[in-house]
Amino acid sequence: MNNNKFEIFNNPDFIQLIELSPIVVGVFNFDTFGYEYLSKNIEDFFGFKLEEYFKGGLSFKYSTLNKVHADIIATNIFPIYMEHCVKHSANGGVKNLRFSYEYLVNCKSGKSIWCLHQFTIIKVDSNGYPILDLFYISDINESKKDDLINFNIAQKNADGVYETIYSAAYQTRDLALLSSREMQILKLLCEGNSTPKIAEKLHLSEHTVKTHRKNILQKMEVKNTMDIVNMAYAKGLFR
Repeated sequence: MNNNKFEIFNNPDFIQLIELSPIVVGVFNFDTFGYEYLSKNIEDFFGFKLEEYFKGGLSFKYSTLNKVHADIIATNIFPIYMEHCVKHSANGGVKNLRFSYEYLVNCKSGKSIWCLHQFTIIKVDSNGYPILDLFYISDINESKKDDLINFNIAQKNADGVYETIYSAAYQTRDLALLSSREMQILKLLCEGNSTPKIAEKLHLSEHTVKTHRKNILQKMEVKNTMDIVNMAYAKGLFR
């Protein structure tokens, strides 16, 4: 931890204020994939020691997330984030972007809580790419009413007001609930196969395939085949 770069983080009044705050504050370094600063109240949020985050960096943080959520962040959210950083890198434009996404943290106590992670870029390299971001983590467990990971990118306009330029929502229901046969059928559905074609390829009756499709929809709590196919792609399956 190198707080010398950020004198405000050494201010006793600031430290006391943050420790009483309902949010976690931190500075993340994209070169080292570690933390330049992290408020101590993260221990109250999740139960893990501050030193564990500084020692393990981003890898440790990801290990505390719900696995499905961590996979969605790595395979869906991070690539889109990078795409926008490249797109807006000229003239430090990335500093005018604000990113936010949600995830489920598995606390040390065994409890899981939904969090909102928001961040802005505060330092870039000579090419305009991010070096440091300032982030805030807040507990949204009481207000979260669905199981979607919402991802949003906003851009500051000429008046200093942030306007959304990208948004997406990812399903997080666990496809591990599906049997191996159901996963086979889901893969074939994602490839555009009809029920008769799936029956032919798997040497099953059409009635059996229809039953499996019905069970898939019930397990995933979705209304139609398109929803389950979209969910599979959102999780990065069958690409």
